[in-house]
Amino acid sequence: RRSMSPTFTTLHLPLAPLGSRGTFGGTLVAQSLLASLSTVGPRFSPTSIHCYFIRGGDPARHITYSVEHLRDGKNFSHREVRAFQGRDLVFASTVLFAQESPAQESVAHRKLRPLPSPGGYVPAGKLFAREVLASEERTAHAAGMPTARRLGGVAHLEAVRDAFETPRLAYRVPVGFFRHAGERRDLEGYFVRVRQPGESPAKVGAPSLSPTEIEGESPMALRVGAPSPVSRDSPAERHLVMPRSDPRWAYVELAYLSDSYLLLALPRLAGLPMYSHTFSVSLDHCIHFHHLPRVHDNVYVELSSARSHSDRHLVQAEYYDGKTGEIVASVSQEGLAAYGQRAKL
Repeated sequence: RRSMSPTFTTLHLPLAPLGSRGTFGGTLVAQSLLASLSTVGPRFSPTSIHCYFIRGGDPARHITYSVEHLRDGKNFSHREVRAFQGRDLVFASTVLFAQESPAQESVAHRKLRPLPSPGGYVPAGKLFAREVLASEERTAHAAGMPTARRLGGVAHLEAVRDAFETPRLAYRVPVGFFRHAGERRDLEGYFVRVRQPGESPAKVGAPSLSPTEIEGESPMALRVGAPSPVSRDSPAERHLVMPRSDPRWAYVELAYLSDSYLLLALPRLAGLPMYSHTFSVSLDHCIHFHHLPRVHDNVYVELSSARSHSDRHLVQAEYYDGKTGEIVASVSQEGLAAYGQRAKL
């Protein structure tokens, strides 16, 4: 028999990425994982999460996550999470948790990959300014942003540059990332990490951290219970949400960054200009966690795409520890993306 479903509500409004009308998908994935983690024992860690984006989240409304206990076993537990804004279902996920087995493993293997040096990669905002913003005249052709002038010209491009300096994520991308490659690629890679609480972006004039982040509170934070006129949960309720001191928060933060730059990097694989899509939205998202990641250090992301058809694109990503080269997670996402030129990935 299924138990009652505990609910969790966002403490902060779910912001939309630049140029998007809907909530960032990584926020939904991460918060659903945090809500479900708050309902399992401390010895259980996530092994996989399967997600569906049902409708675009409204950035002006708080989200409530309902967690249903599907099964609690000795070694595995299953949870189903549904995200609502009012009566609107915007997102759903199923999460599998496992407890580390003390038994001797007969077969043990994790993929290792020789990684490029992060020193050969450039901070994304700096490279965007060099390859795109330095010359608005070549933007439409070389950077693939034919709507740049209609969206605001240099002002819009400056906003795109500054978006790379988000307080949460720091990207390092290869030289030429924002230029028209002109040929199809099988793989593309970049480095990303989650900034430490209180760490400010290096760029002068970049968006500063909010007071909540300076205090160490994540914008992904949740409170217990359904929405109420009180915007903060009580101290009695707060302990029911997994605290930031729990090392499993690393899984939540990896879930957040796992939706970053998947569909947006598709043009690089197709040999098309970056930002050449006219429409882009995630449909589903799946993560397999291989072991606890170190998200505040560089994580290397390697992208590939197995299929594109009817404007639906399947993107796979492997996430590697930036120091050891050991794989920490595998991600698969299907998205709907339309381009002025038809891409065959």
